[in-house]
Amino acid sequence: MMQPVPSASVVSETPVPGSASPPERRPWAWLPWSAAAGLPLGVGWWLLAPSGANFLSGNPDLALGTNAEAWFPRDLTLAALLVFAGVVASIIVLARGTKDRDQQVGFAVAGGLLGAAVAWGAGVVAGQWWGPGLDTAANASIAFSLRSFSVLVFWPATVAILTFVASLGALFAGRPATQGGQAQRNATDRQ
Repeated sequence: MMQPVPSASVVSETPVPGSASPPERRPWAWLPWSAAAGLPLGVGWWLLAPSGANFLSGNPDLALGTNAEAWFPRDLTLAALLVFAGVVASIIVLARGTKDRDQQVGFAVAGGLLGAAVAWGAGVVAGQWWGPGLDTAANASIAFSLRSFSVLVFWPATVAILTFVASLGALFAGRPATQGGQAQRNATDRQ
């Protein structure tokens, strides 16, 4: 007796010996990678920002934290670096396809918050190690620090906003937002 041959639309769940299987996705990997990315961002913040190494502006008036006019651009420098990191993370999330995108975005947002906190800490430590020793008795912001803690949500907010806009654009363009949607569309096209 002949057994029925499965149709081409049935996908085998078992890997074929000798074939390369796709790498297993680990959405939780966003956490350590984002934390690791926060270290160079923090050092870059200190290198670029006013009252840090001040390589970005080069203005000698903004070189020390005793000038209150350096405090706002110092926070903006970290904000710009965190937005850049959020854009990079969004591109990676969107390039990975639609499988488990909800988990990918969730962990990328959480990783962004962790990476931003690490960047802040690394920048402050870099300022303590390599910056001039300043008397902070008059104001704690004289030392290399972050005055506006809301800057720390720029990385995760950028990831959330860009992936939302991309998903919304895909929805309006008529493309499926998930891989399950693609399977449903293929099934209805065959009927």
